Amino acid sequence: VLDQDSRPWLKTHQGLRVLEDDIWQILTYPELGFQPSQLPAFIPGYQLHRTRYSHQLWVTECDWIGPGPDGGRGVRWLDGSTWMGSEPPLDEGCATALAEDESGRIWVGMDSGLWEMDPGQETWTQMPFPEPPPEYSRVGFVTELKIDPAGDPWVSAALCGGASCFSEIIHLHYQDGEWYPLGELDRGVSSWFVFDQQG
Repeated sequence: VLDQDSRPWLKTHQGLRVLEDDIWQILTYPELGFQPSQLPAFIPGYQLHRTRYSHQLWVTECDWIGPGPDGGRGVRWLDGSTWMGSEPPLDEGCATALAEDESGRIWVGMDSGLWEMDPGQETWTQMPFPEPPPEYSRVGFVTELKIDPAGDPWVSAALCGGASCFSEIIHLHYQDGEWYPLGELDRGVSSWFVFDQQG
């Protein structure tokens, strides 16, 4: 991704690279505040994001095992030259999605819910997902997160049963402090929300 100064950033398995004065600078994930996993069976899944309106760089992380996510190292973001987020509440957890609305609020899909940051207060608020359908044990990781023109989040999330989290997807809309399920469950692991000019 390109940052606000048009520098290209590249995510690799070992860390981030940023091209500065024709030289690639290397930033390891511990330098960003992510501690290495103590369990060799985990596969770390890092994602690099550039927010749409404030043009900030964010990194989300989730630890994966065969059946699905198993915790993670949360979220970090670049504030000037300092990487933030090493303190609670987003320093731990399986973070798989991030979006920003027009007012600058940041939304993060982490574990079984959404977190929202008020840019003025710089405080985080959690919105846990509703109870899953009876045949599932929990609403798992977020596969898709979009913010509509009114500033409300729309989410697709994998449902988890006894064996894994890769069977069906639930679609949810968050509005006025409530979650609203959308239609039937979806088979598969991905979906996409698109908003037209009328919202």
